[in-house]
Amino acid sequence: MLPTGGFALPLDIQLINPRATDYPKIQQKSYAPLNLLYLGAVLERDGHRVSVLDMNATQLDDAGVRQAIDDARADIYAFPYFSEIASQNLWISELCRRANPSALVVMGGPGASPIPVQCLEQFPEVNAVVRGEGEWTMAELASRHERREPLAGCRGVTFRDPATQAIVQNDGRPVSDDLDSLPMPAHHLVKDCY
Repeated sequence: MLPTGGFALPLDIQLINPRATDYPKIQQKSYAPLNLLYLGAVLERDGHRVSVLDMNATQLDDAGVRQAIDDARADIYAFPYFSEIASQNLWISELCRRANPSALVVMGGPGASPIPVQCLEQFPEVNAVVRGEGEWTMAELASRHERREPLAGCRGVTFRDPATQAIVQNDGRPVSDDLDSLPMPAHHLVKDCY
């Protein structure tokens, strides 16, 4: 979003933890999704408004998930890909697209990182795949989206070009060994679940 003065506004970003294959049995054993809480902490530090939808801990039914995604009205929706729940990933991406047709729908995680092109081919509603460690890549991706800049050159991202629909794979992002530069996980984003 850009106001008339040309300054970028903070984005609304919803991070989604998809249901595990046996989620009705694991609710009492589920744990906070640290991957999303680290992403959330970095994105909040950059001034964005972040929410986490943890489908395992909340055990929302399909209608509840749909409502939570609709209510977020996010500028960016992001969730990890796992091959065993590919049909659920497809459903989530479709819900996100319906909730906000202009949103950036992002997939990542260890399932998507090695096969980003295939993910974009399989999931037509997904705009981009974040490869590897996602904290700094997501921060740059959000910053570019906030300023309405293209994703070309955003290291660690494979994306669908909005004009041509061609899939573009940017260079990888070097792995940072400075873990102290990461903020602590944003546990407050899931305090109602855990």
